[in-house]
Amino acid sequence: MKKINARIPLYLAALSLVFPLAACGGDAAETEGELQIVTQAPLVTTPGAAMEGYDLDLFSEHKTDDAIVTAETEADPEKPTANEGYKNPKADFDDPVDLSGGRFIPVGDSGILYVELPEPPETAAEETEKEKSGKDKSGKKAETTAETTAEPAEPDITGLPVYAVIKKGETFDRYRCSTLEFDAFRVEKGHRQYSARAGALYDYSGETLIMFPRSSIADVFEIPAFTLAIDESAFEGARLVEIYPDAELKYVSNRAFAGCAALTKITLGDSVEFVGDEAFSGCTALTSLVIGASCRVIGAGVADGCASLAYVRVNADIFTIKTREGEIPFSDTPWYTETDREFLTLGALLIKYTGRGGEVIIDFSVKYIPEYVFSSDKVTKLVMSRDVALLNYHLWDENITIQYT
Repeated sequence: MKKINARIPLYLAALSLVFPLAACGGDAAETEGELQIVTQAPLVTTPGAAMEGYDLDLFSEHKTDDAIVTAETEADPEKPTANEGYKNPKADFDDPVDLSGGRFIPVGDSGILYVELPEPPETAAEETEKEKSGKDKSGKKAETTAETTAEPAEPDITGLPVYAVIKKGETFDRYRCSTLEFDAFRVEKGHRQYSARAGALYDYSGETLIMFPRSSIADVFEIPAFTLAIDESAFEGARLVEIYPDAELKYVSNRAFAGCAALTKITLGDSVEFVGDEAFSGCTALTSLVIGASCRVIGAGVADGCASLAYVRVNADIFTIKTREGEIPFSDTPWYTETDREFLTLGALLIKYTGRGGEVIIDFSVKYIPEYVFSSDKVTKLVMSRDVALLNYHLWDENITIQYT
């Protein structure tokens, strides 16, 4: 069998996720357009070395743009300083909550759930006049009555929306919020770490969606404009049926949509560059997943438990697909198991061959072939362009002849 240049061994590729080359004093190298199948364990929380050169501040700290925070801003106590972050001037934020105004009352003993009371009805004109003059319609002085000592009745909050209010000075507790039932997030006036948009919780800049309320009765959600990142587990367990990402969205973190059992379809546009580990795991009703042309990384177990996923399209020439030991991407979905296509691909990556075998001519759209796709039990010869990369070549079946054209 003809010897070709070997690819980076699997264990070295995995180590590169944990120990970036930059840590050794060198520059982290990533060959543009060259795909890697990276085996990893355990799963990582952020893109790590695979996203070298990307703006990863969106995943951890609140983004600061000194160019937007001017001297005028710093002089205004109601606006943040450069160290506190900034609000996206283009974003449409929900009105902050003023808990000192008395219109919000706590619900239960959770400490974070509140109901906003409606405005009291306007007093009738004649009653108002009577109160001012102290006389009734006949002109007679109204009799003085004894002061009522009974406490006012508690307001009826039945049917009013319940809000999870992140109070000023407090830090968001993901676990606590995920165990409570409420309709939307609100943020207390003066908070400099979080904001609310369309009922979801965001960082202060409004560019990272931190969490969508699990118990919201909404079945459709349009991710607001100018959202750049979806945080880890942001929609996990939500009841949404359809989600429409913003056109500027770049990062989809680990488990971002995991457990959305009612979600039926989603399209990640051409702006998305990173899709994290288990991003759609447990989406049992998901039938269609489309990933746009800019995606460069797909995480491990991205479609675990997606028993209804029958259509997958990846438009990008992805160069990093993270997998666990022995894992084949999307192998548990109907799209993979029930395909009748001779060449099943993810972008330019061939992940399954269903043809008759013998001598196989590789389709022109294929650029990368992992070692698990072909075995000499079925295939004796592969005919392909020299532009095709055989991944993990040291693991290939030596009984398969390779012919380049």
